[in-house]
Amino acid sequence: MLDEIDKLGRNSLNGDPSSALLEVLDPEQNQAFRDHYLNLPFNLSKVLFIATANELDPIPRPLYDRMEVLEMSGYTVEEKVQIALRHLLPKQRQYHGLADEQLRMDVTVVDSLISKYTREAGVRELDRQLAALCRSVAARAAEAQEAQAEAEARAKESAVSGEAGAVSGTAVNAKESAVSGEAGSKASGAVASGAPTTAPAPTTAQLPACVPLIAGAPAGADAAAQAAERCAAAEASLAKTGVVSADVLTTVLGPPKYDGPRDNAFRLTKPGIVAGLAYTSVGGDLLYVEAEQMAGRGEIVLTGQLGDVMKESAMAARSWIRAHAHELGLVGAEPGAVSGGPLGHFLNSTDLHIHFPAGAVPKDGPSAGVTITTAIVSLLTGRKVRPDLAMTGEVTLRGLVLPVGGIKEKVIAAHRGGMRTVILPAKNEKDLRELPQTVLRDMTFILVREIREVLDAALLPADAKDSAAQGGGAHDGAAHDGAAHDGAGRHEVPPMPMPMPMPPPVAATAAAASAWMSRGKFRAALTTALMTEHRVLRAARRPPNAD
Repeated sequence: MLDEIDKLGRNSLNGDPSSALLEVLDPEQNQAFRDHYLNLPFNLSKVLFIATANELDPIPRPLYDRMEVLEMSGYTVEEKVQIALRHLLPKQRQYHGLADEQLRMDVTVVDSLISKYTREAGVRELDRQLAALCRSVAARAAEAQEAQAEAEARAKESAVSGEAGAVSGTAVNAKESAVSGEAGSKASGAVASGAPTTAPAPTTAQLPACVPLIAGAPAGADAAAQAAERCAAAEASLAKTGVVSADVLTTVLGPPKYDGPRDNAFRLTKPGIVAGLAYTSVGGDLLYVEAEQMAGRGEIVLTGQLGDVMKESAMAARSWIRAHAHELGLVGAEPGAVSGGPLGHFLNSTDLHIHFPAGAVPKDGPSAGVTITTAIVSLLTGRKVRPDLAMTGEVTLRGLVLPVGGIKEKVIAAHRGGMRTVILPAKNEKDLRELPQTVLRDMTFILVREIREVLDAALLPADAKDSAAQGGGAHDGAAHDGAAHDGAGRHEVPPMPMPMPMPPPVAATAAAASAWMSRGKFRAALTTALMTEHRVLRAARRPPNAD
């Protein structure tokens, strides 16, 4: 077993160990491997070598060519739960001298512990958190034993002092002392025999660390008291039943370090927001994409610490949308165009900003292509995306959806995040066999081959009001009286003395045409009144002999 072979030392004064491993691991050479320290030959052709590595890049290329690489993905949350309940928790209980009934956890609490206090592909941090819980329970058990031993010692001292007072006193006092001594002996005997005694409830000062850990506590003097009572109740329940609850996790481990499964209900509330799926070193995760538009020169801005591959995916998505703008209903009148004038892309005067939240986390990969395309189309058409839907896949300039990796981890992340429908490339259908049955039972998969299929499945129908106002289907606002829409949120108004022209027939509806006519009549009447007033003032200022 060669553990972490990617950590081999290089440029060492004692030689390069990778050169020796070339001869050891090569089946054509290790039949007569000679150890230079012992100066003896060894036949290693029948030996099976298993090497582990966290990264493949640091391994020297000649050594890498002599290995058969088996890539193993990280554990899923369901797998971590079973590992914790079957192996890690029993091991930690044994290490800390606890019985099974002194510390018990159900699946829900273990799932909360994994999602809120660990962020890893393996289970080492999970093992450390379980050890912290066991130490807390063991410390409380030791304190209880010490308190019981002190109570027994005080009871014995009370019994001895009572007997001495009965012998040295007067007859009356001896009788009274004897009676009191017997009463004291009975009381102390009850304590020594393990009779239950009541202890004062812990106060706020005894649990200062619990006060800031309780979320949602009311402000004021009652907040500390309620927080202390809740912490005390959690500790009392743990000492009595041995069952770990969510309050116990907060009391012992502190506030959650990470957010749990993301709730998407409040995020997909407007056009231009899409839930994508990403594969990370610690498993799958939901990756939201947000798009916004503004007046400009047809440029695109990408933020969120993106890699080169993801930036190229955004460029490809924008180019496909520009090439198919007419099919998507995104071609409108150019600014200042008159009726019957030329038509053009409103994208020429619209800047797009695409942002990936959690900007401190680097992001890269081609699987966000369909997500970016859907976000831009959703923004420009004003159509929202289904709130229970997530997607992944690479898109080409021809609109084809190519397969991607990490399907198992991505689908499980979507399931934990509340998504129940996932759009996948058709060629990734074979990867669905690796999913757990509990996930397959709750999920619906839409297999697509082209980006048009993605848009049809993901976008909700546009509202009637938005459809009437958009005209060419390019924007999200209501109809504006007489304003020529340039597709970038700007409204061009002709000069005041000029009557307002009618819009092109392609972008006109009955409601919009009525608005244009009403505003044109108003401006024509206003222009006539201004010209009349100007003539009256000019005539009043003219001298009498001007003729």
